[in-house]
Amino acid sequence: MAEITDKPTSVVGRPGINPATVYKETNKSKKSICIRILSLIWDTAAKPPEERKFLNKIDGTILVYIMLSYLIKTLDAGNIQTAFVSGMKEDLKLYGQELNLFTTYYNIGFLVASHPAMLMMTWFRPSIIVPTMEIMWTVFVMLIAVAKDANTIYVLRFFVGVGESICFPGFGRIIGSWYKPEKLAKRTSLFDISGALANMISGYIQAGVYSSLNGRGGLAGWRWLFIIDGVVSLPVAFFGFWALSDYPTTTRARWLNE
Repeated sequence: MAEITDKPTSVVGRPGINPATVYKETNKSKKSICIRILSLIWDTAAKPPEERKFLNKIDGTILVYIMLSYLIKTLDAGNIQTAFVSGMKEDLKLYGQELNLFTTYYNIGFLVASHPAMLMMTWFRPSIIVPTMEIMWTVFVMLIAVAKDANTIYVLRFFVGVGESICFPGFGRIIGSWYKPEKLAKRTSLFDISGALANMISGYIQAGVYSSLNGRGGLAGWRWLFIIDGVVSLPVAFFGFWALSDYPTTTRARWLNE
């Protein structure tokens, strides 16, 4: 009679079982678990190789540009408050409602231009119109550095608002056209986080600029803030000419193939 035992039997030497196959299946199972965990953090990890490569391209170009541009937009829109408490008020003798009016004129420009900006994204390629308007608002932001009175800043802030009017609705439109619904939540949240990040670091940037550049070249620290913002913004705008790829049906992006 055969001996009965509870000891596990090794697969080595047993007919019909290849140890190499068992090893591969075990590794495959471990890899699958890792992929599932990664996919909870970033959804492309669990996609087929071809789709994953495509999504990584979109994330590394369109999404990165949109996040950088929206961060810059938020900095350029909000730096007036930082500059105001860092010497602008005293230098330009702004002791009335000027700060409120700076925001008001910006909002007027933003509201007036928002609808035309969306129409332009229909008539013209987003890869051209969006970076062009970014260059436009960057120039007007930098011109605030040489403003001598509040009236000049009112005009400049109006045109900053006009240029930035394309950002929030335009970027939402671009993201929505390139991603499926189940992928939008993560991308939209990162887009929104970039704006919050800009608000968080604006004060630190001004503090660094003021301490290191105040009086340099005969310019007050608050004036250097607008110049530095412009210097940072321009490379992002030029990156947009390459990174933005219009819409899936009209794209001419060189970094995409059929």
